[in-house]
Amino acid sequence: MRFAAVIVTHDRLALLTRTLPLCLAEPFDRVVIVDNASSDGTAEFLATQSDPRLDILTLPENTGGAGGFAAGMKHAAALDVDWVVLLDDDAFPNQGTLAAFETHLPETAASGMVAARVDTESGTRHPLNRPTRVPFLSVKAFVKWIMGTPRFPNASGPVDTLSFVGAFIRPETIRRHGLPDPRLFIGGDDTAYALRLGRAGLVHHTLEEVRFTHLGGHSDPSPTRAFYSARNRVLVTLDLMPWLLPLVMIRHYLRTKSRVSVQNRTEILRATRGGMSAGIRAFRAYRSGDPLP
Repeated sequence: MRFAAVIVTHDRLALLTRTLPLCLAEPFDRVVIVDNASSDGTAEFLATQSDPRLDILTLPENTGGAGGFAAGMKHAAALDVDWVVLLDDDAFPNQGTLAAFETHLPETAASGMVAARVDTESGTRHPLNRPTRVPFLSVKAFVKWIMGTPRFPNASGPVDTLSFVGAFIRPETIRRHGLPDPRLFIGGDDTAYALRLGRAGLVHHTLEEVRFTHLGGHSDPSPTRAFYSARNRVLVTLDLMPWLLPLVMIRHYLRTKSRVSVQNRTEILRATRGGMSAGIRAFRAYRSGDPLP
């Protein structure tokens, strides 16, 4: 199999200089780096890199994770590879990841995206990158959930949503079904994309034997990220499961409150409330494909 990695970065040079060599240590055929208009010396660092597998895409403005992955996936879908592998600039594949993918990939996983297991640096499962089963997408899924199917699988098998950190997707899937929605900017764009592919009949899969490490995600989110995460969760919920919106909003707000530090809580919760309100106001534009207000 031939693999192309897509790495999205923005103003995190210290992390990129640590993770890029670990990515290049794996036998990727191409490594596409999307520089999301960084201003911290990232462009200068990338200009010094001589590995012939590198493709550097420098965007004129910061389009967020969603825009960065859309640009990188569009580029990678035109390459002569079998799989495109997505990851952030603070993540890297563990040694032997691509070989493990080839060994353990089942035939049933070929139609949709495939999620690796993503761990923290200490080796525990990363809480922000867990593939999930969504029990409210259908009556069948709800019955399985009632019968004991876990929302967060601990074994390889089918899933409904996944993170772009450690996600594998075939180029033809990108070409046939399109790109992530760049309007979402950051937070939840991977969930929205996975659910969109699921609605088109594709089945996603998770592989416990394929491992990535994610260094980030342990500190409080910025107010900007909190805003977009809340807004995008409202948009996706209204699109797929509008009857669940009150429950989803309450749960998201309480989880955010419980996870952030006391010193930043007021600002982050204010941004979260603003994002929820913005999501409700922007839903008509979201459904019609117009720019989001």
